[in-house]
Amino acid sequence: MSRTIRTILILLLSGSLITTALPAAALPPDRIAAQMSQTLAANPNVVEAWIDLAEAQRVMGYQERARTSLARAAELIKALPVEERRRLAGSYHTVMAWLEYDATDWQAAAEQASMAVRYGPSRESRLVQALAIAAMPDHGTPLREYYSYLKPYEDPGPDNRLRNFYWISLVRGHHESGPFDRWTRGDLHSFTHVGKQPAAACWGELPCRRDYGYVYEANREWDLAVTSYERSAAACDDGLEAWATRLERRSPLQPASAAPLPFWTNADGGYVTGSLLAYADHACERMMAAEADTERTLWASHLALGATRALAVSIDPTWPWLWRALAWQTTGDAQAAARDLVQAEDVLADDARARPWLDFAHGHAELLKERFGPARTRLEAAVAAGLDAAPCWADLGLARAMNGDRSGARLAFDRALALTPRSAVALHNRGMLSLQEGDTPTALADLRRAAELAPHDEQVGRDVQKAALMARE
Repeated sequence: MSRTIRTILILLLSGSLITTALPAAALPPDRIAAQMSQTLAANPNVVEAWIDLAEAQRVMGYQERARTSLARAAELIKALPVEERRRLAGSYHTVMAWLEYDATDWQAAAEQASMAVRYGPSRESRLVQALAIAAMPDHGTPLREYYSYLKPYEDPGPDNRLRNFYWISLVRGHHESGPFDRWTRGDLHSFTHVGKQPAAACWGELPCRRDYGYVYEANREWDLAVTSYERSAAACDDGLEAWATRLERRSPLQPASAAPLPFWTNADGGYVTGSLLAYADHACERMMAAEADTERTLWASHLALGATRALAVSIDPTWPWLWRALAWQTTGDAQAAARDLVQAEDVLADDARARPWLDFAHGHAELLKERFGPARTRLEAAVAAGLDAAPCWADLGLARAMNGDRSGARLAFDRALALTPRSAVALHNRGMLSLQEGDTPTALADLRRAAELAPHDEQVGRDVQKAALMARE
């Protein structure tokens, strides 16, 4: 059963269609993950279960968990006899190749796929190899050779060589030529209708329509993208609801008259798939509105993933540079944020909607450099332009305080906490402001609340002790 499950799941994001009714083993990924977890709880040394679990986690959008599961599988594989290692290597490298492909690391995906083909030549391993090569900037392999990659082997499953070939062609054309330089609406439309299958084959219809939606969206063909996403959603079965939620949002690149683009998130809000630009905008909003700092960091990681994928597949990307810069700032990668912010300023210079967000990002960067005057200027401009977000107000409060404006700082901290009452950072900074003003009871209340929300922050703990000592004195 493990081989069958793995084969089906690897097909999910390949763009392939399943042309026959699915066997009983084609369970939704959350159920597969639950089964594999039970197996591993009873015996943590089952390598196949770790690989199957990793693939289910990948499909559900939990990339880091999938990598952890594969790392455990790799440790166990090393201890096996040579023949067992070779038998499992193909499956392991195929899942790893899809992980790298999902992360838009085309070179790493091609290298992993090459190992998969070496140890376990199959339609799936050759398909991900062809897709990764097609997406790489330097296309040394003639497109006609990809057809030979998709020869049917002994593994079970329908033969979808024609659709896979069209999908690879579409990936190549998208990355080579830009929006419809050599592709027409008729070409793309015909590709999405090759090899129609019965409605019962929902696990083939769902990923295929969804993946074609990526290309339409990247080429700014909004109507076709909506159609693809809608057909994908209509094909999902009840099992999908256990691990994904379908939402809709208009991308900032869309005209105001365009229909919102559907996208999918997993059960805890993380990115699965769907409209890249609409999802990244949604993730940015959730990151900025997150009440708890830990929740904000979680959404920042999802935003970084969504923006990175959008940058990799989009033609002439704009907003994803800014979104990813904000995500890097939240996760503490100042260097990566600075690089993306330079790009964002270049591509969004004439977009008035982006200006307050750019000012906020620059203001935060200036705070990190302890340039409090320029930081305050940028942050004041952001809120004056209407950016009413807790992280911006919290940064402005700190900038005002460091410039000697304590009353203005308190107003900013109060606004940040009105928007996100569980922000440990804002509570900590407001508590320290009260401590400097000699209001020890108020300071101690804020600092203790901050310590409850961030129990592992040593600096907050030390400041609580300092305030408590001053209160006793």
